[in-house]
Amino acid sequence: MSIVERLGYAAGTRALIVHADDSGMCHGANVATRDALNSGAVSSTAVMVPCPWFPEFAAMCRERPEWDVGVHLTHTAEWVHYRWGPVLPASEVPGLVDGEGYLWRDTRSAAERATPDEIERESRAQIDRAIEFGIRPTHIDTHMGVMGQSLALAEAYHRLGEEYGLPVTVRGPITDAIRARVGPAIAGRIDSGDVPTVLRASGGVDAVELAPRMRGYQDMLRALEPGVTQITLHLGTDSEEMDAVMPVHIDRVNDFRTFSDATTRALIEERDIRLVQWRDIGAAYC
Repeated sequence: MSIVERLGYAAGTRALIVHADDSGMCHGANVATRDALNSGAVSSTAVMVPCPWFPEFAAMCRERPEWDVGVHLTHTAEWVHYRWGPVLPASEVPGLVDGEGYLWRDTRSAAERATPDEIERESRAQIDRAIEFGIRPTHIDTHMGVMGQSLALAEAYHRLGEEYGLPVTVRGPITDAIRARVGPAIAGRIDSGDVPTVLRASGGVDAVELAPRMRGYQDMLRALEPGVTQITLHLGTDSEEMDAVMPVHIDRVNDFRTFSDATTRALIEERDIRLVQWRDIGAAYC
């Protein structure tokens, strides 16, 4: 049975998760994600628990328990001047921190310098902290793909999903390279349909300015295939804070504008695309 059939739709249905990455990262991300969730511009998000502005987003979640919020397992801190460390004391996960005491800036350093056990324990601490702050996670996913960098990390990722009864984001199509990385046991579960596989929207939108960026996303919507597809956005406000955090932030502002725009919403309706949440997938699989 396909994932859309498990969700109660016909096999040929085009279903869509409009997912906001990186909530909790900073105040601007929180405000934009809050507004997008409340307006229906996005259907899901995942929060970065180690970040300084996580408590603010957790408070928002407590006020809106109907939001679909996952835990964006975070093992890197990539920005130049805006950094964060692990949830666990650095002495407990020394391989995860650089010489300044922050998480590594890049995926490779985190995956190669930290042991799989350190990464799994830090991931568990992040999920536990989200729950302690009143968030009811609907799924887990991985910031900058750290949990997919080795067989040991992929096994830990899926083990955490089973332990907490949460779906993990596995994005198709499943290639031979992905099969080799996740190993035969997980690949077998994917093939049998025990693990929900969500399609990744084809291509990406490189344009920063609003008009071409909106065209790119709307072309994605026109090209959606049957099944469940996730389009991943990064949201932010047009503010001094966002400008200070990252060299270019207007793309995040325009992600918000695109999916808040009436033409985008009309296209979703015209294409008979059903917006779904990770909560729905969890109920069908876990």
